[in-house]
Amino acid sequence: MFCNDIKNTYTSSSSEPLRSQLAKCSSCGTVQVNPRVGQAELLLQYSSAIDEIHSLESELRVKSFIRAMNKVVKFDSDIGPNSSRLLVDVGCAGGEFPEAARRLGYSIRGFEPAKHLATLAKRKYGLEIYDCEFNPNLLGGPVDIVTFWDVLEHIEQPLVALENSWRVLHPKGYLILNLPMIDTFSEKLLRKKWPFYLEVHLYYWTIETLSDLLKRAGFRVLKHFGYSQTLSLRYLLQRYDVDRLAPIVPNLPIRYRLGQRTIVCQKL
Repeated sequence: MFCNDIKNTYTSSSSEPLRSQLAKCSSCGTVQVNPRVGQAELLLQYSSAIDEIHSLESELRVKSFIRAMNKVVKFDSDIGPNSSRLLVDVGCAGGEFPEAARRLGYSIRGFEPAKHLATLAKRKYGLEIYDCEFNPNLLGGPVDIVTFWDVLEHIEQPLVALENSWRVLHPKGYLILNLPMIDTFSEKLLRKKWPFYLEVHLYYWTIETLSDLLKRAGFRVLKHFGYSQTLSLRYLLQRYDVDRLAPIVPNLPIRYRLGQRTIVCQKL
């Protein structure tokens, strides 16, 4: 049964469990929601969403992103921060990842279709954020790095988004993705209880199916590794609808890994 509560589903911090049917593509093997919400409807819902929950843990999110990017740079120093190196973040929510990249030393721009979150990012961090979907024409020239942090699985036409990234990147430019993947230990262990089976996620990839998609878009995968995030225990309880316990538990930061991977790619 396809989820009808679209308005409450398509927000950055939606934790509504997956109820829609999943189907596996017979040609590429990608697992996807069937039927899917169209891109125009998605943009309408995301652009008008008021998401008060997502940015409650801003500083912990920023620190998680800094830790992840340091891991990327350790793998390949050519991706390292430089004020002349332009990094464009697609789907930047409340600006936590662009702020992390700015603190590391990158020059930053971002795209966020949720106008409420884009305004929050600009006001809180002073970032240059476009409150619309990814539009390479607004950038005015080639960039060094494009990132999609927990975003690609939300996009109705992911190949188009990746092809747009290819077009805007310098030759040998880098693409960095982070997303939940179904060939991970966490998914195999938790199965239907895996917390990333959500109505808001339209696609579910393995490293093989994602690598094939990236190759079609003109990228090669250089490295992939597990991603861990730190959020407070009270926030996690609130997000997963057990916030009745929040007042009686200590508000400790919890670092966890539940099946997300960071994928480092290069333009062919």
